[in-house]
Amino acid sequence: MKVFLSHSRRDRALVREIRRCLPEHLRRWLDESELLIGQDLRVSIRGTIQDDADFVVIFLGKETVASEWIQGELGWALEREGKMDRRFVLPVLLDDVWDIVEPVQFRDRLYLQCFDQSE
Repeated sequence: MKVFLSHSRRDRALVREIRRCLPEHLRRWLDESELLIGQDLRVSIRGTIQDDADFVVIFLGKETVASEWIQGELGWALEREGKMDRRFVLPVLLDDVWDIVEPVQFRDRLYLQCFDQSE
């Protein structure tokens, strides 16, 4: 099973730590370890989200909701989810931003809240 970890640069250290805590049998896709120099970022990431990942975990913080790139990743993931017969995108809130997450319909689902990142 492959899990794509969508995040902003600001949250990279936290996402690295979460990646280390996930079970070894999960293939954890993180850009810094999967992308090669010279690859077309848009093609590689979109292809992974739409063709190869089993789930997308999107870490939503203040920078993430303002990032056009992350919004693109979320759009690709929601597009794929629309073609599937199950949930594909799993939101994790790092800041209190749920009221401003777009698209509005995405706010209908449950999310994991991770505001206290001290441990």
